[in-house]
Amino acid sequence: ALWLGAWSNRQDRPLGLSWVKKTKILGVVFGPDNTDRENWEPRISKLDKCLHSWKGRSLSLIGKVLILNILGLSKLFFLASVLTPPQWVYDRINQLTWPFLWGSRVETVARRSLICPITDGGLGLRDFRSQGQASRLALLINTVNNTTSKGFFLVKYFCGAQLASCRRGWAFLRDNATPSALSPTTFYSPLLTTIRDLEVPETFPNTAKDFYALLLRKIYTSPILHRFWAPFVSRTFSLTVHWQRVRDNFTENFKNDLAWLISLRAVKVRDSLRNWGYIDSSRCASCPRVETIDHCFLNCRRVRPVWLFFLPLLTSLLGSPFTPNCAFVFLYQFSFTQQKNSRLLLFFIKSILYGIWKFRNKATFHNGKEDSRAIIQIGRAHV
Repeated sequence: ALWLGAWSNRQDRPLGLSWVKKTKILGVVFGPDNTDRENWEPRISKLDKCLHSWKGRSLSLIGKVLILNILGLSKLFFLASVLTPPQWVYDRINQLTWPFLWGSRVETVARRSLICPITDGGLGLRDFRSQGQASRLALLINTVNNTTSKGFFLVKYFCGAQLASCRRGWAFLRDNATPSALSPTTFYSPLLTTIRDLEVPETFPNTAKDFYALLLRKIYTSPILHRFWAPFVSRTFSLTVHWQRVRDNFTENFKNDLAWLISLRAVKVRDSLRNWGYIDSSRCASCPRVETIDHCFLNCRRVRPVWLFFLPLLTSLLGSPFTPNCAFVFLYQFSFTQQKNSRLLLFFIKSILYGIWKFRNKATFHNGKEDSRAIIQIGRAHV
């Protein structure tokens, strides 16, 4: 038994019961004292150990998102459906999540874009705050809609009057036959505010998945192409089709990651790093020109022979002349005469880009001196 509320400080132990200051129910610690640390720190520690065990592996961005969604954050989702996490929990999760995802503290894509679906240009990373809130909302609504539930009258006591004014179907929750609380608890209060703010039809969703979709729609921002690509975008360009080609399921994830970062101009080339304030020089490691994205992958003197070597193959797959420019290589603005070759063409383009990027990093960080022939060799190996 627990002394609660105004009696939480009582020391007597009547009725022959086992009186305690806190108790654990289904793995969650409850009590009149602050139990946040006891509930959250062990789970955050498990998240930290899980991410640390995977940190040394060579994972794609999509692979890291799968680790976070399935093995990492899932350890906290159940607790977040029962308790409202304090702010320090969100801060600690962010400190673990984002460095693991990027491999450093340099984040080149906005967080609100990473949590949007893959089909919209994001990575599909689960937003912990929205996921926990969606689970708590689903629990509240399912209890209210089931009058035979054991928790119905408890929820009606704290939330009935407030919910009755939100939907006509909940008008029966306001009556004089049962008592009502003057104000909701700290658990229900933010959920009621969210219900009032959500723009949903009269038929309210009742699953955490549906609530998560509604909440995510309010906070995520679908990535858009950088204004630099505007001169290369045709009138028939479709951003939806572009993301489908960027994330085609025939090409390896780490090559698709590079294509995705290029589309968002989020690749860490020297010109971008200088503009972000991380380095002083934007000079290419292979020539005296400024290393921009188009220079790195298309115009560098070490890269141009690579595209010339693979040009006959790319032209054959496309069924029309292939031109190694921004519109073709980065935005995939070409139409296929033979649809069956589309996956191969995208695979070869991304493989060539990956070979160029690999030797660019070798020249930049390890003073590599390999010429275009080495890039061609690795390109042939990958294709």
